[in-house]
Amino acid sequence: MANVLDYVVRETRRRFAVADYVRDFVDVPRFRGFCEACQRYGENWACPPFDFDPLDVWARYRWLHLTAFIMEFTPAQPRSGLDHDRLVADVMEMFHQEKRRAHHRLMKLRAAVPDSVGLGAGGCDVCPVCTRKQGLPCRLPGQLVHSIESLGGDVEATMRVAFEHPTQWSDGTDLPDSYVLVMGLLCDQEELPDSAPVDRPVRASVSS
Repeated sequence: MANVLDYVVRETRRRFAVADYVRDFVDVPRFRGFCEACQRYGENWACPPFDFDPLDVWARYRWLHLTAFIMEFTPAQPRSGLDHDRLVADVMEMFHQEKRRAHHRLMKLRAAVPDSVGLGAGGCDVCPVCTRKQGLPCRLPGQLVHSIESLGGDVEATMRVAFEHPTQWSDGTDLPDSYVLVMGLLCDQEELPDSAPVDRPVRASVSS
């Protein structure tokens, strides 16, 4: 069957002094409340509740390097009057596909930067079912990353203010101009390997 979503992925990067990012974009109590309202609260090792204070994680590092993976729909992609169930399934598959790719990039970058910590997008989905639901330790602790939101970071405000790219949503039958995934690296290095912005779009698609 033909591709059902047609889009390009553009990477944009920003660097922040951690103290500045925490001052401007981190609100741990507010985002803990959002997490507590989630139906899957307490079922994923990457998400709250934690046995540590998220502010302690931020405080251990000097620099935060963020990469926004902006999934922009092409002119060829129909944008309105779409079937709700199929659109939801296609968008979820797009997010899973691009999140896997972004996670792979993040793991490579983390390996290249000593004593760094990766920050993912949303809950960890490396395993089909997280062992936390069974009260067991994480199967793959080397792949586990906490999301920016789980540590109190406001990704929507970060995109709007720092990246100048407001987050957009869908009503289930229409597509916005773009969707976004944001991942990051906490470390003490101001410059990273291959840290120049990536402006060349990468063509991608989701197929049914």
